[in-house]
Amino acid sequence: MRMTKTLWQAALLVALAALNCSAVAQPPAGNQKEAMKKLAFMIGTWKGKAEMLMAGGEKHTADVIEVVESRLDGLALVVEGKGVIKGEGGEELVVHHALGMILYDTTKQKHIMRSITQQGMTADSDIEVGDKSIVWGFKAGPGNVRYTIKLDEKGRWIEVGEFARTGEPFQKFFSMELEKSK
Repeated sequence: MRMTKTLWQAALLVALAALNCSAVAQPPAGNQKEAMKKLAFMIGTWKGKAEMLMAGGEKHTADVIEVVESRLDGLALVVEGKGVIKGEGGEELVVHHALGMILYDTTKQKHIMRSITQQGMTADSDIEVGDKSIVWGFKAGPGNVRYTIKLDEKGRWIEVGEFARTGEPFQKFFSMELEKSK
């Protein structure tokens, strides 16, 4: 009985030591919250138009809504974007629907985003944060995709999407202009 009690006490001490070490290894959430404040300009509901250049050179214009919400007491942003066009019969057709989560990674010391599209394509991106602007990108097939969002002098969300084959310059395939509605 005494040996069992001693083993339990030893196990408890090891568990407490492990908990203490993991608490020390994780910086306080305040660092993350402070870093996330740099993205507060994105929070809200944004509406407007996007223009996409399709593979055959054809341009499509879509009505777009982007909803950006702060979650977990400022530790993360959830971004949902949806673009629709009118079909031949006047029905709405979804041409773009994506969801992303942005957070500040204390290990990397930078903002990161995990995103997924309605087709199930996912991307993990590091984000460069500027003055009311962000740039992120990812590898896509034989090249790279890069997106830039910035607020212009009128407070509009201006976004540009570009693609570059490896070793070649970026070329624009997407542009979007949104105004904050909420």
